[in-house]
Amino acid sequence: MKTIGFYRNRNFIFIILVLAGLIIRIITVLKAPLTLVGDEVAYYQIAKKFLSQGDLLNSSGLPTAYRPPLYFLFLSGVFSLTHDSIMTAKIVQSFLSIWIVLVTYKISQRLLGEKTAEVSLLAGMFYLPFILAPTRLYSEVVFSSFLTTAFFYFTKLYEKPAVPDAIKAGIFMGLSALTRATALVMVPLFLMTLSWEHWFKNRFFSFQRLMGILGVFVVAFVVTLSPWIARNYHVFRTVKYSTETGMALYTSYFPEGGKIFSKIPREDPVIKEGFLIGSELEREQFLIKKTFEKLRHSPGKILQLLPLKLVSLWSPFHWELYHKTVYDWSYVFLFPFFLTGLVRLRRYPKALVVLSIPMVTVLLITVVFYGSSRIRFPMEPFFVIIASYSLCEVLHRRLLKMNVGILCWLGINLWASCHLIEVKSWLRNIATGMGIWS
Repeated sequence: MKTIGFYRNRNFIFIILVLAGLIIRIITVLKAPLTLVGDEVAYYQIAKKFLSQGDLLNSSGLPTAYRPPLYFLFLSGVFSLTHDSIMTAKIVQSFLSIWIVLVTYKISQRLLGEKTAEVSLLAGMFYLPFILAPTRLYSEVVFSSFLTTAFFYFTKLYEKPAVPDAIKAGIFMGLSALTRATALVMVPLFLMTLSWEHWFKNRFFSFQRLMGILGVFVVAFVVTLSPWIARNYHVFRTVKYSTETGMALYTSYFPEGGKIFSKIPREDPVIKEGFLIGSELEREQFLIKKTFEKLRHSPGKILQLLPLKLVSLWSPFHWELYHKTVYDWSYVFLFPFFLTGLVRLRRYPKALVVLSIPMVTVLLITVVFYGSSRIRFPMEPFFVIIASYSLCEVLHRRLLKMNVGILCWLGINLWASCHLIEVKSWLRNIATGMGIWS
């Protein structure tokens, strides 16, 4: 009877946490302004054009493949049911944010046990990026909901390969890739990790059986992606996933003001010339060509920008996920536990390898392109898992000094979030002194 009572109390607390997380997200969405800025405008306009004309069209009325299609289709579906309600789209994203936390809980449970999973659930419900992201019409929340689900099935494949899990992992990874290009980088890492674990390292399965499982995953992924590729072939007469590469590459090495990666430098002569090119495909090829031409003349820029890219990636500020810049107290609070978690997880190399895939992916994208809080978002659930594992071990020791230290560290970060201007000025001075920001 005591056991039954324990599980009832545990389930009750679980439900309360989920409801609290959902209420906080919905309140945050309701309080945020409905004004659309930046990428939100493009997402909204293209989604509306899809509803009226049945295809993804740019501002000139021409078919576009600048971004993958799924977030446009998500918005179109919501708009068609709610008479173009932006607020409803954001509320749906609030529910998807909760889904991300719940799947993160299941991944933690499978890899690191129930106690770490419970801490990750608590941390995820009140993790600031997960609360703020639904307030913007950005693809990050939809993308991460598919990505974490794909990772859940990937952890099952990693544990014991089975055809149904390979199909589900491939489909959800395909849906992720139809939302953001980040997923394309993860697929080879998935395949290499599974091959290493089940063939080169342990040889649990015959080579033929393993290749069969991996083949099923790849087929499911490709089939999910194929309608978009076929549509682009019909439009551009070439196999094309996206036409964004040229702009992303150029602005990563020649950013606005030499340091602001998230804005297109519209006064740059190359960008101006690029915008005069009507064809998206030709514009992409032009910008890629110009990027490499300019880098050949100044190759030192590649290493020169790298520290700024990494600082932008790990920045404690969010300037894109909300309508104003905020200090991410939750991320900074968990960061020391994330670092110690990486060290502690050496005892569980299987879990460390799996959880490292999103981080390696984001770091590769940052090095080749650039870093920001939006670029970092896909790895946030796995960041929370690793930090929760370390935090769980510290809390399990029940040492008064450690618990007091944790509360003080939390208090410092909450104070910093209330003194944004002072903290920004202080950190800017440090970055300027180090030569990273000028």
